[in-house]
Amino acid sequence: MVLGFTGGPEPYNGASIWMSQGIYHQWNPKQTKPATPGRRRIDKIFVDGAKLTDVPARKKLYDRFQEILGEQQPMIFLVNAKP
Repeated sequence: MVLGFTGGPEPYNGASIWMSQGIYHQWNPKQTKPATPGRRRIDKIFVDGAKLTDVPARKKLYDRFQEILGEQQPMIFLVNAKP
């Protein structure tokens, strides 16, 4: 499957992809609660990150999110540079 998700500097903009109940969540769709402990941790990171205004604290949370993604590999990211 090829998807065209975009990103940006604000991690919370991807919450609809990464949170268990997000409308663009692609694996275990339509969950009423997180299917795994890792999913539960990611959901909590996004909920907590949305409440924080302290940039270093938010960065620490989203760094942990990236570590979890690296461990679980729910997607394989490919890059295709435009000619």
